[in-house]
Amino acid sequence: MELQQILRLLAGIAGAYLTILFLGIVFWTYRDIRSRTRDGLVQFFNVAIVFIFNIPGLFI
Repeated sequence: MELQQILRLLAGIAGAYLTILFLGIVFWTYRDIRSRTRDGLVQFFNVAIVFIFNIPGLFI
């Protein structure tokens, strides 16, 4: 294998990992906010904040 192929493979693995992590955080936020409130608008905005701002959105 050439270096470029190895780097491309590693970038793909890292991208897949970050995508799964991102979706997991969004899903976890959705489940957490559902257990805290029944207000659909609050649920939507909290999940949207995490989706848009990613990790910093967890702390807003």
